[in-house]
Amino acid sequence: MLKRFVPVALLLLAAVIAVGGGLARGPLAPGDGVALAQVGATGGAEVATLEVRVAARRLADGRTEFALQERADDGSWAARRLPTRRFFPADAEVGRWLSSSALTVELPAGDGSTLVVRVAAQLLASGGMEFALQERADDGSWGERRLPTRRFFPADARVGRWLSSSALTLTTARVEFAPAGDDVPRLATATIGFPVAPASTEGASLMAVEPPIEGSFVWS
Repeated sequence: MLKRFVPVALLLLAAVIAVGGGLARGPLAPGDGVALAQVGATGGAEVATLEVRVAARRLADGRTEFALQERADDGSWAARRLPTRRFFPADAEVGRWLSSSALTVELPAGDGSTLVVRVAAQLLASGGMEFALQERADDGSWGERRLPTRRFFPADARVGRWLSSSALTLTTARVEFAPAGDDVPRLATATIGFPVAPASTEGASLMAVEPPIEGSFVWS
């Protein structure tokens, strides 16, 4: 796993949000002074990944049924996994996202690593549908909707025919923050580790602080 580290010393705290290479939030302790940052890269251990895709079919009563498929080691797609709550109503409100019940996905790490995901979908004004995938965070909340490149289900889809999205990659890797907690020294350097090296090495494009604070950052 290649991580991109952004060490920064922050003025006052709130929450640091990684905006490059992934999204995450992490609380840091208060400190003050001008923020100083360095950008670097380091190698790390391999992380487990798994490709999945969303599948959907139109039913005779006008509802749409959703499923999830996982890519097997040989490159083929495994049998469709059907969440308990998986039917999108024919009379759904345009623009309102609805979600399936959760499914637990086991990643091929050999250590029992799992992720909990759900399918989300919304009806479009055109009559078609857009679908996405969400992952459950450690705190039980649902992450942002991940949108496959091929994710639109046509309004005139043939009844009973399964159609599939393009693939999305799931991984146990997460954006990491250090140090954390309430006992961090003033002017302590905060390190943000990205699971995938961002394209940019410009610190200002990799992180943000909310709520905004006065001051400046010096990147080197």
